[in-house]
Amino acid sequence: MPYKFVKSAALIAGENHRVGDPRVAQWTPNTAVQEAALAWAVRGAVDWYKRGQQEPPMTDSMVKARDEWRGSNDKIGQWWQESIMDDPESFITLDDLYTSYAAQMRRSGQGMDSKRSFLAMLEQHEVYAQSGAERVRGRHKAYTRSMPAQAEDDEFYRPRSTAIPTVATFVRGVRFRTLDDQRDSEMSTDDRKAAILRSIQAQLMAEGLTLNDLTATAATPNEEEADALDADDLVF
Repeated sequence: MPYKFVKSAALIAGENHRVGDPRVAQWTPNTAVQEAALAWAVRGAVDWYKRGQQEPPMTDSMVKARDEWRGSNDKIGQWWQESIMDDPESFITLDDLYTSYAAQMRRSGQGMDSKRSFLAMLEQHEVYAQSGAERVRGRHKAYTRSMPAQAEDDEFYRPRSTAIPTVATFVRGVRFRTLDDQRDSEMSTDDRKAAILRSIQAQLMAEGLTLNDLTATAATPNEEEADALDADDLVF
């Protein structure tokens, strides 16, 4: 994929976009620099053909630099991680996806992208491919529509019409994160265990039982199990 260099991070609109180095212009008239750059490119091309036209594995420093760049400039990746979850039973309309993305860009003060650019960047991004999401056109009754849980007083959220036709274009296999998802992601393992225990206790209380009753019931064999026990199995 060829790179396109732009003047600032706010203008990045695709995975192949990079912020250009303004100092390059001053080296352009330098013949020695041009010759060195050409020799470097030719040497790289020769190595590439020798390897059967296969890209070499990324070095640790390259991976680190890529991750740092993505962390600060990957608008699609940041929005997806904060807003979207896998769900094979759900779907999201293209308008709802773009509305959610646009709201986050306004909220963070980042440059806006057109809906067409957003969809192109989304479908090229690895988070989209790894999620199993799929853009389809057809009937959506077999799936549950997911809509963003934006606060009514969120000045950055500007929803479009909520009505959709019976046959529509949508992305299936994903849903928006909910407030419960956010709370779950912020909970520690101990907090989750405590929440599960409280839920079990609440269900037992509704049936007039306690955890001790549950433990005693599980530890006491029924009559058929007791008859099946051999005397040698009873250890005191």
